[in-house]
Amino acid sequence: MPVGTFRSVRITGSLPDPLSTWCVTTNLQPVADATAELLGGSVQTCPSAGNSFEVLTDAAEVDVVVDSPSHIRSEMRLWDRTGLAHHCDGQVFLANDHRRGTPCGCPTSIAARRARARNGRGPQAHTLTRFRLVGAPMLGVFLHESLSWELAAEADGLRASVAMAHGPSRFKLRLAETAFAVPGLRALSVRRPVLDFVAPMTSALANGHAACVRSAAEAARSARAVVRAVLARVPRSCLAPA
Repeated sequence: MPVGTFRSVRITGSLPDPLSTWCVTTNLQPVADATAELLGGSVQTCPSAGNSFEVLTDAAEVDVVVDSPSHIRSEMRLWDRTGLAHHCDGQVFLANDHRRGTPCGCPTSIAARRARARNGRGPQAHTLTRFRLVGAPMLGVFLHESLSWELAAEADGLRASVAMAHGPSRFKLRLAETAFAVPGLRALSVRRPVLDFVAPMTSALANGHAACVRSAAEAARSARAVVRAVLARVPRSCLAPA
């Protein structure tokens, strides 16, 4: 069960409000407090949402760890007045009924699926990513759910990157500004979620260790240079043995 959810949109009144930084919601106040300390922002309560907590962070980019390829899930969902009418992974149904595991009939390409969804004849892409925060992995697993077709198109490649890493992998979860033209209107811009593969955690840790070693060596060289500069200013007579 996720300890919290990362959101790029929140509802203000009855309208969606796109955000420029991540909003994190959780039912656990210690998680909210730790998230605010790590990513900035302040903790607010949400009485209308079951007394949960919300952190509108200062971060548009977050370092995260994905533990397994299965933690990046691709789903397709279509809702109607009766509820969830279509739920699949693009190949077979995921619904808990007699259709489960049978072919769903969705097109194989993301472009064709997107066109059907735009015309109201097909389900919408849902990409679910479960991850831990690099700066506070002990908090537990967070969830991000996206309707972005661009992220859906990249999901297979992201899963493959984790599989080739043979273990937990480091990513950057960020909000990228994207501009698009609307006929008859000026260009508009929105922020869409992007998940960038960085490196296997073993490589990231090794690189971090190497950076620390380099920093220590540079500090030592700087200290020696300071000592030499100080000694150069001291009269030789003061350095002679007593």
